[in-house]
Amino acid sequence: MYLKHVKERYQFLCRLLNFKEDAQPCSIDDINRLEQHLGLTVPTALQEFLLWIGQGARYFDSDNCRLSDVWDGRKTAQEIMQEFGFRGELPDDAIVFFMPQEADKFGFIRASEGGNPPVHIFFQELDGGQIEWNYAETIEDYLLQRIEGTIRLYSRMN
Repeated sequence: MYLKHVKERYQFLCRLLNFKEDAQPCSIDDINRLEQHLGLTVPTALQEFLLWIGQGARYFDSDNCRLSDVWDGRKTAQEIMQEFGFRGELPDDAIVFFMPQEADKFGFIRASEGGNPPVHIFFQELDGGQIEWNYAETIEDYLLQRIEGTIRLYSRMN
């Protein structure tokens, strides 16, 4: 299990924000259908994330990281890249797993990079866009950065 610590910190964050812990999982059948749709094996850490929060959770809703978002993520990401005039391509094994509502960036992993792969980010720039490779060393690290950043911000405000 890659996300044990992430889930613990998420529980702490929910208590801190007075959120009801509302993670809605998807099923293993959902993941099997996703893999068939993508033509890729979904890395273990992303499977674990989707089996935990694949149908939504209030805190992550602004990241558009539900199973349905992952399902359509590649197509939407390519449209964003084209809109910003990016000349590059997504790797063939890219799985887009979050896309904040600002729609000027998205994060993806590569199915070929192991069970808990690095997270790469595409973001808009004035000259079209850029991919920041290895933005986070693993999915686990990315999720922890996201959660811990909110904990720090909330703690400073109170």
